[in-house]
Amino acid sequence: MAAAAQAGALFGFQLIWAVVLGTICMIFLVEMAGRFAAIIHHTIADGIRERFGFNAFIWPLIATLLVNFLVLSAEIGGVALLSSWVVHQFEILKRGSTSTQSSPARRTERVRTR
Repeated sequence: MAAAAQAGALFGFQLIWAVVLGTICMIFLVEMAGRFAAIIHHTIADGIRERFGFNAFIWPLIATLLVNFLVLSAEIGGVALLSSWVVHQFEILKRGSTSTQSSPARRTERVRTR
């Protein structure tokens, strides 16, 4: 998300063609996958495995599982950071203090300067 925001700030609408092209490609892929499944009664993964063999199927499957695991890890980490921040905010409200010197984000982002 941060990389996309940074790219948007840097390039503006110069890269909108990539979003449009990706959307068009996804429309065709989803439409084709639906027709394939309706006529052949197999999913795209089944078709690839039957046509090209198990080896051509396993490597994209492993790559997809790895990317899904990394996304899940990032989401769990984000929820953990957010819940830590929320708990810290409630502690501040309970104490009546407005100081954010010891917030969880500041503890994890310590930078030593000389």
